[in-house]
Amino acid sequence: MRLSGTCLKHLQRTKLAFRAMEPFPARVAQISNLSPTTKKISLAVSKALSFHAGQWIDFIIPGEPVVGGYSICSTPQQLAREGTLDIVVKRSPHPPAVWVHEKCHPDAVVQVRVGGDVHLHASMLAPDSALLFVAGGIGISPLYGMLCAAAEARVPARAALLYCAATSDELIFKSEIDALASGPAAIAVSYHVTRPASSSSSSTTPDGPLAAANSTPHVAVPRRITIDDITEAMKSLGGPAHTHVFLCGPPSMLDTLSGPLHALKPRGVHFEKWW
Repeated sequence: MRLSGTCLKHLQRTKLAFRAMEPFPARVAQISNLSPTTKKISLAVSKALSFHAGQWIDFIIPGEPVVGGYSICSTPQQLAREGTLDIVVKRSPHPPAVWVHEKCHPDAVVQVRVGGDVHLHASMLAPDSALLFVAGGIGISPLYGMLCAAAEARVPARAALLYCAATSDELIFKSEIDALASGPAAIAVSYHVTRPASSSSSSTTPDGPLAAANSTPHVAVPRRITIDDITEAMKSLGGPAHTHVFLCGPPSMLDTLSGPLHALKPRGVHFEKWW
């Protein structure tokens, strides 16, 4: 197959990453609207497929030369239980996204191939480790999968999430994250929005501290996530030496935060630039 320039963008940017040898057929089991611009697709696949929480798939549409790349937002445990995995697709002019938003229907058949080197490892769930997830926009997808996988593992790992979106409507998975924050997983959460609807929807705590575990998270702070937010979050988790930090978001966010974050010397900094 001759690859278009758009197709090459995803495949070439990930050409050095781990990628399964062969794709698996997948059937669209369910389509859900998560926000005005975002759909979740549940794909029924063979349980012979395997992945780690945080990995992505090549999304191969019959007759479409452009291959999509989408993070898996569900857990390996869900695949074992239900034979499904989930992806989130934001509306855009990218041909696979157009297909998902305009042509995709239940029982449509595609192919998927697992890839990615950045994912949750069992060693990161040890009692002396902590997990900090920093998400921008649709970058919540793999981080939500890792949060859920950590919660389902039922281990005493400490975890926190800093999550920024353009508007409150685009904070996808918010109700599910709130449930994780108030449940046994005890995840501390701070939401941020860059275009708040009004002052009444903004946080009354402008510094944006994390909501304490087992409490109701604060409403969204009306600004982007800063390196100071990350520093405070790591302190709440026991300090940089204990904390694995996962970043996922637009390139501008990664460029802004990754350098100062490395300077703080956390236990690990994990991200892939493939957008």
